[in-house]
Amino acid sequence: MGSLLIKPVQRVMKYPLLLGELWQATPNDHPDNRPLLEALTATKIINVNINEFKRRKDIVMKYKRTEDEGNLRGKLNKFNIHSIRKKGDRLTGYLKILTGVEPQVRDEAFDKAEKLFRSLEKAVRQLVKNVSCYLQHTQEMVSVAIQNVQDLENIIKDPNKIDTNGSLHNKNNDPYKHFVSVMLGCNKQ
Repeated sequence: MGSLLIKPVQRVMKYPLLLGELWQATPNDHPDNRPLLEALTATKIINVNINEFKRRKDIVMKYKRTEDEGNLRGKLNKFNIHSIRKKGDRLTGYLKILTGVEPQVRDEAFDKAEKLFRSLEKAVRQLVKNVSCYLQHTQEMVSVAIQNVQDLENIIKDPNKIDTNGSLHNKNNDPYKHFVSVMLGCNKQ
């Protein structure tokens, strides 16, 4: 019994097997029958989650290659019988799905999470672009505002002084009227 109890600690995947055997050996009218069935179901779910987590982690690690693995020497170092068999099995499985021999297994939760991730990624890229544009326009507007403040200070200090546009500031020279006349002049040409 001791060796049976230590096995699940060594291999979590053995829990459903041991609980399944216990459940099958337990009579239906025994008070432990229902809790054993619930424990068996829970361990199966846990094992599925562990396998799925490991599969996803393996996929992530596969694409997180180091520079060494990217060159020919790294690829040749990884080339062995196991990798050939694994790629062959993967290709066989893909062909079975394509030919309809086996149905394609869809992970809706993963697909939904991936779609959400892609949407968030796109939104963050757009936000970065918008913030960059906003900062650029703000910089341009600040420099224009500073120039306007300096021109206004010059007009207040000396209203008869010639401004940067070459026109004379005085009480009779209205900047708005000057702007309108310049614009009308541009439209006539």
